[in-house]
Amino acid sequence: MLLKKIDKAKDNRSPSAGLTEKELTLSKKRSNKKNPILAAFLSFIIPGAGQIYEQEIKKGIIYLIISIVVPTLALGLLYENKNMYIAIFAFLILIAYLIFNIYVTVEAYRIAKLTAVQS
Repeated sequence: MLLKKIDKAKDNRSPSAGLTEKELTLSKKRSNKKNPILAAFLSFIIPGAGQIYEQEIKKGIIYLIISIVVPTLALGLLYENKNMYIAIFAFLILIAYLIFNIYVTVEAYRIAKLTAVQS
């Protein structure tokens, strides 16, 4: 019913024609919702992208920088050194990075879900 009223308001070329204030607020809240699955998917593909999608720009950029620097350093350690202990350390860094990536993905999902519930 709300969608019909919104369509009718669009037909009248007036954004508020036929809508109560409560219905206008409800339609604005629906347009501000973020999809939690999309946020998690973006963070899984590019860590920090889900946070940027959720308008948490600083956090997203920090996660993005970490996701570039940490694996690069770990793979650099593996490539340059033949020492077994350094290789083990590099693998531990990569495992920690994978855990970090899972955390970033879950956090993006949770934040989007909370935003959707609060809207």
